[in-house]
Amino acid sequence: MQIKERGKLVVIEGGVGAGKSFLMFNFRNKHEDWCTFREPGSTPYGELVREAVQGRRGYNVAPMAAMLGYSSPEPI
Repeated sequence: MQIKERGKLVVIEGGVGAGKSFLMFNFRNKHEDWCTFREPGSTPYGELVREAVQGRRGYNVAPMAAMLGYSSPEPI
């Protein structure tokens, strides 16, 4: 199989309110052929970790624990 065109990787980072969602929305409207990934996330386990460290599951997560959670999106 021969690859006709190489893909591109676009990384969008920023703090809360920096406009990441706005950029992704506009990018999605201009480019149909793309997929998204988010860390932690992109897997069922990663989504649970994301919800926990962001406080959506009612946990009061310490900053160090949140950092470790974000660095382990996949079970070991």
